[in-house]
Amino acid sequence: MSVQRTFVDEADQHAIASRILNSQLRRAGLILAVPDYPAVSAALRDLASRGLPIIQIVTHMEGLAADFVGIDNEAAGRTAALLMASIQNRAGTVVAFCHSHVYAIHRQRIRGFSDGVERRNRGNLRFAEVCYTRDDSLQAAAQLVEALRRYPDLPGFIMPAAPIPRCATSCARTDPGRRGERREACSAAKAQSQTIRKSVRSKRAIGSSFAELESSFT
Repeated sequence: MSVQRTFVDEADQHAIASRILNSQLRRAGLILAVPDYPAVSAALRDLASRGLPIIQIVTHMEGLAADFVGIDNEAAGRTAALLMASIQNRAGTVVAFCHSHVYAIHRQRIRGFSDGVERRNRGNLRFAEVCYTRDDSLQAAAQLVEALRRYPDLPGFIMPAAPIPRCATSCARTDPGRRGERREACSAAKAQSQTIRKSVRSKRAIGSSFAELESSFT
């Protein structure tokens, strides 16, 4: 058995669909992580109707009858909201940053985060906006600066890991008066992270579900 890997521009739905449908290699199955575009969805449904096994990883298209290997992303979003409420006692407006709406993984995490903020924040947090960054550090930093200007009461935000270092620098330059608050938040986040690791170790299960993790903080 051999595995052939292919990378296609994620913004070009027709190129992705064409690669899915037109392979010069004989395929026994297809493993993929693709954005949820109409042309891509149609191509995958066509292959599935022909009986080709399809496995989706990391993100999956809602409504496509194919196996999925990944986490419960709505639960991950709720856990992010839980941690936000746990480490930040100050009231205010929170925002979320993510790649875009074309991946189901991001829609599900944002849906879970929104639900978690509503359920967990004791009324002191308000989820106001989703900013799309395409995982571009410069774009994420610029949008964070704008969010700080739009929401002076911003106590926190969620964001994929990749753009965070550049955003931290932008945040420090834009709002030097809140450095003490950021240090306090970082210390709280570190302590919360240690609590999570202890909780997971105590269960002796690397695959502990987010539902179990959530219940350990209630």
